[in-house]
Amino acid sequence: MDDYKINFSGITFGKTAHKSKNPKAIENNTTIFQSDMDDYMYWEDLVATAGVYPEHTNHAHAAIKVMLGYLPHPECLMKFEPAIRAISHLAKSGAIQSQTELYDTLEDHIKPMRNFDMKPIARRELCAKKLKYYYDTFQPYGQIVKDRLTYLLGFEPKVEYSLDVELNMRNFMKSDLNVFTGNVTQWDHKAIVAIYYMHTLFYEGLEAANNSPLIGMNMRHFFDNEPKAQRQ
Repeated sequence: MDDYKINFSGITFGKTAHKSKNPKAIENNTTIFQSDMDDYMYWEDLVATAGVYPEHTNHAHAAIKVMLGYLPHPECLMKFEPAIRAISHLAKSGAIQSQTELYDTLEDHIKPMRNFDMKPIARRELCAKKLKYYYDTFQPYGQIVKDRLTYLLGFEPKVEYSLDVELNMRNFMKSDLNVFTGNVTQWDHKAIVAIYYMHTLFYEGLEAANNSPLIGMNMRHFFDNEPKAQRQ
């Protein structure tokens, strides 16, 4: 079972640069929560994206956080962030003049980023072996994760579409026991985005999930205005 756990967790991406890729490992990856210390990035990708309007990096990250709700893992950022920086440049230079045009343009590029970030778990079929692992390893983190999701969503998600999200959250807790406790963080936002994406995929299919609206601004409005005393 330990071998299976490693197999479906796959590899992660982040701050340490490497010069080779393992397509087989990437293909089998089902991890959506990654800590910077455990992630990997690739040298050629860093070189290719570093020169694209780097002065707009902070603006690009802010736009992604507002519309998506969180910053995706670095491999995902490398793929999509240069376009967001370019949009920021266009807005600052006056080529994009209205807020509506800016949001529409950002959505056209951030939604594919969301879809790419969800790709490791974007499947409708339940894996019987993974489901057994889910129940066999429910302790010590399973109920904590289930309660956290129920609190964040306002309802208890069905395991049919929350399986991979819950397993990812449990695995992430091993490196930080407090990550899903206390005030709502970007990791909670990512869990919510993943659940709504998987809910749509399970009931309506992949195309509907990929076209589903971004909910970052709605989440921020809700949680920013929630009394802190009510937070778990």
